[in-house]
Amino acid sequence: PHQFHIAQTVSRHAEARVMLADEVGLGKTIEAGLIAHQLLISGKISRIIILVPDSLVHQWLVEMRRRFNMPVRVLDNDQCEALCEQQDTDNPFMHEQLVLCSIQFLLHNQRWANAALDSPWDLLIVDEAHHLAWQPEAPSPAYSLVEEFSLKAKSLLLLTATPEKEGPESHFAQLHLLDPLRYQNLPAFIEQQARFNDIALMAERLIDHQSLSGDQLNQLKQLLQDESSLQLIEQLENDQEDSHAATTLATRLLDQHGTGRALFRNTRASISGFPQRQLTRVRLQAPELYTQLGLASFLDQLYPEMHAPEVEWLAQDPRVEWLLETLKQNRGQKFLVICHHKDSACALQAHLHFKGGIQCSAFHEDLSLIERDRSAAWFAAEEDGAQALICSEIGSEGRNFQFCHNLVMFDLPGSIDLLEQRIGRLDRIGQQEDIQIFTPYLADTQQQHLLNWYDEGFNAFTKTEASHSVVFENLQDDFHQAIIHMDNSALEQLINTTQTKIAELHERFVHGRNRLLELHSRGDDSVAPLIEAVLESDDDPSLEFYMEQVFNAYGVEEEELSENIVLIRPGTSLEHNSFPNLPEDGVSATFERDIALSREDIEFLSLDHPMVRNAMDMIITSGKGSSVMSLLKNKQIKEGTILLEALFIVECPAPAELQLGQLLPATPVRLLLDQQGRDISKAVTTDALDKQLKRVKGDLITPMLKEIQDPVLAMLNKGNSLMEQRKQALVENAQQRFRDYWENEKQRLQALSHLDQQDKAIHNVEKRLQKGLALLAKNSQYRLDGLRIMVTIS
Repeated sequence: PHQFHIAQTVSRHAEARVMLADEVGLGKTIEAGLIAHQLLISGKISRIIILVPDSLVHQWLVEMRRRFNMPVRVLDNDQCEALCEQQDTDNPFMHEQLVLCSIQFLLHNQRWANAALDSPWDLLIVDEAHHLAWQPEAPSPAYSLVEEFSLKAKSLLLLTATPEKEGPESHFAQLHLLDPLRYQNLPAFIEQQARFNDIALMAERLIDHQSLSGDQLNQLKQLLQDESSLQLIEQLENDQEDSHAATTLATRLLDQHGTGRALFRNTRASISGFPQRQLTRVRLQAPELYTQLGLASFLDQLYPEMHAPEVEWLAQDPRVEWLLETLKQNRGQKFLVICHHKDSACALQAHLHFKGGIQCSAFHEDLSLIERDRSAAWFAAEEDGAQALICSEIGSEGRNFQFCHNLVMFDLPGSIDLLEQRIGRLDRIGQQEDIQIFTPYLADTQQQHLLNWYDEGFNAFTKTEASHSVVFENLQDDFHQAIIHMDNSALEQLINTTQTKIAELHERFVHGRNRLLELHSRGDDSVAPLIEAVLESDDDPSLEFYMEQVFNAYGVEEEELSENIVLIRPGTSLEHNSFPNLPEDGVSATFERDIALSREDIEFLSLDHPMVRNAMDMIITSGKGSSVMSLLKNKQIKEGTILLEALFIVECPAPAELQLGQLLPATPVRLLLDQQGRDISKAVTTDALDKQLKRVKGDLITPMLKEIQDPVLAMLNKGNSLMEQRKQALVENAQQRFRDYWENEKQRLQALSHLDQQDKAIHNVEKRLQKGLALLAKNSQYRLDGLRIMVTIS
């Protein structure tokens, strides 16, 4: 539900510029896809560029194509060169609407970066935004590049699981990308954030419907001075239990004195349904092989196998034998094994496979995308699939394996963020089992010290906390000093200090600002009807029935492959020799969402699928089936009586940026007219008519039309008169909703005007409001889209 809430809220904004900062595993990529997809199909945008780290390109490609049917194209150097040759152009980005790029690729290829920046974009999506390093007067190249894109794109989605990890400066810089007008002064931002902690405590009382004192109500009036808020405060003074007024005022405090609508952050603590995590520590004795190496540095001691001959460490490291035995004892279960280094993962996979007879596959950064896909697919296969997948740290980034619930950390990462990312490969939305985490470690070594700190200090294996990154950054130097001097008492003290700081930050985070963010991000029950509509749509067989009729009418063949899966392919009588989005060799498809999600080779035919949408467009624009003549067999109606069923479309052509299509979309209006010009559509449904109709033989249609031409034209004229009234009612309703939305937006900007220079933004809102109202009045029109003439017979 939280994903639908965020997508619904953001896609309604005139310009969708937000940071999606949910914790790892809560589906930020899905949220971004939902928003982008909604903006696309509503016509608000048409061109998207997605910038992600190298390791996440494949994940984004798969998610956008499989879940949202968005045909994104990955542009790298080879693809850019190929497009230039095919299209005879210097700018390949101008010839693709939906582009996915590695940000490193653009940073190292100035030619293609310039080409991308020279192209118009409606929406920019940036993943792992916390890597965009920034300091006053010294932004990183990655930040500068994204900033250039952000100034060109109307909408912007920044994705990060740790928005404040790099400190207030970095957080300010990210917010500046989203709203440079509001976030233009770092010292003012830091001062505002410090003040907001006190304001948030008052807002928390509003959220919890606790009464406010007279002083607090007066302070609230000083903070929220717009007329609408003052009215709500007055309501609250009269009735402290007015939950609507209290919640609205709390949200406005967040908007006007916090990060407002720019930031969404959900945590596991606020979202139910996640599995438990269970840690099993496996204590093993360090072999003499490692002791004799005399390794000095912390990282060398953390990964001693990197400094020993491969044959020797595989034979003597007790972690290898333990892993082999664990896999043999649990043949029916799958295990994800993660090593920090690629060489360790490769050696371990080969040893387990060839020496231990374990069906396992390697997964690391040196494999091509196709090779990684094969390894992941073999691991995912239920029958004859690999029992274990041996991953490197980098190679496993961006891949999720919710079908597996056993995680072996062959070693530990040197960063707590990487530790959470490892667990996040399994602990995600969709995981059905409790996560079993195994940490084999060498006793009395740096491995044990780091494990103790992660486990006893942070409780990081079983809980995710927003405070972990902050405390780790603050204390990691103390940890390294303690282990350099082998000071066990200092290590114990460090664990106690870590626990204290985690508890303090947790207390701060669960109250105040983060509590408001939780309310803002998770939403309320208002999204329930949307979710119910999605579920009802999935259960509704009418689309499948409709598409079967379309396939039959246009010469497309269907062959049942298995239950609820069909092969759709061009038939011998295919009309126009083509059908939208249907390849020559056909496509396997299903109308069942669950089947499509479990089978990467199956297309999910929904109302949003390109084949379905384009087939509907083809039918609408072709005129096929837009008029029909029938005989109505009804003894209650005098023979020879004419009925006219007309389907009109009311619409308002306008620039997509005004979003008038949301307020007045192409709206069908059905009229059923008798010969007296009365509309009886409410009394007689289309389904009721269908049961009484008979087809007219083709050679009789023309003479019959000549006979009834005059009364039919008179009925059409009456229909046009009725449609003028219907159109006007629809337009007035759309104008009122358009006026309400932009007046609220103007009031919001006026309330923010004491914080920054909003005059220009307010002026732009006023211009958009007047332009939209004028276009609704001037451009709204109706057209006849379908006509059925019926003549009664006895």
